[in-house]
Amino acid sequence: MILAKMTIHCCNFPKNKMHWTSIKERSAGFFRLRFMLLIYRIFGRSVLQIFIYPVVFFSVISSKKLRAASRQYLEQIYQKKGQNNFKKPNIFSIFKHVFTFADSLVDRVESWSGNVNLDHLHIKTPEVFAKLIKHLEEKKGAVFISSHLGNIELFRAIGNLKNSEIIDRELKINVIVQSNYTAKFNKIMTLINKNSATNLISATEIDVEQSIILNDKLQNGEILVISGDRTAQNNQDNNLSVNFLGKNADFPNGPIALANVMKVPTYFIFCLKAQGKGQFYELYFYEVDMKFETSRKEQKNNIPILIHEYVKTLENLCLQYPYQWFNFFNFWR
Repeated sequence: MILAKMTIHCCNFPKNKMHWTSIKERSAGFFRLRFMLLIYRIFGRSVLQIFIYPVVFFSVISSKKLRAASRQYLEQIYQKKGQNNFKKPNIFSIFKHVFTFADSLVDRVESWSGNVNLDHLHIKTPEVFAKLIKHLEEKKGAVFISSHLGNIELFRAIGNLKNSEIIDRELKINVIVQSNYTAKFNKIMTLINKNSATNLISATEIDVEQSIILNDKLQNGEILVISGDRTAQNNQDNNLSVNFLGKNADFPNGPIALANVMKVPTYFIFCLKAQGKGQFYELYFYEVDMKFETSRKEQKNNIPILIHEYVKTLENLCLQYPYQWFNFFNFWR
């Protein structure tokens, strides 16, 4: 069961611990990921996908909390979209939701292997993207605030592609993750692609010294990616409660605050799988008005405004791509 650890345990969190990090959201072990990669390289995507169906079936049937987390989210979508535009959640829609997540893991293997190219990507916000490319051509850095909607891994793969028709330099990407397995995953990334330009950084490792290093990377034209939809366990007071899909949920101040300190252009970025046949993905870029030229007080007051903008954008995309939400825990608490 290669993917079992990725799906079966994703919602088994103790009742007395409500934070998402208490979930046993175990990463697939080094050898399991290597085995996935081996199957993909020998037999291709279609054979690897065969493993998904029994794993997803077993996960949905065996985990009450997984079903509850999926149903909770789908209920919010149902209430927001209305019964004429979205079916009331049932066991089949829950299976579809979890299967979409498992299928995204196969997408990750493809992207890590360098098999995602420009022909697979459709830029949905071309004007903002053009502005971003112009900025990167000047060898300046940027902060990307992503989410667990869709598959940001596919954008990371762009850093490994030779896209001379877009930009004539390598894009080095640094990703801040809420995980203690960054060293192992960096090793896996190197194993899959020796020219990998993606570097994972654990949020727990960020201190003053690491912040200086990150700032140097940005000033040297590198990209910093951080998720805006998961709160930090050790700083739960630094969150903002925002209405999301009809209920209040906590969103972290940290990503916007970090971008504000770094003083580089900032973008909300989302990568969604196109609905329909074929392996195509849709990229959305939204420029963030950080107000760097204003006073510190105004910049601080601007943070909750930008978080609300992020949440509203996230909500709109959730309604467009309802099954690509991959936060399988009690998000609204």
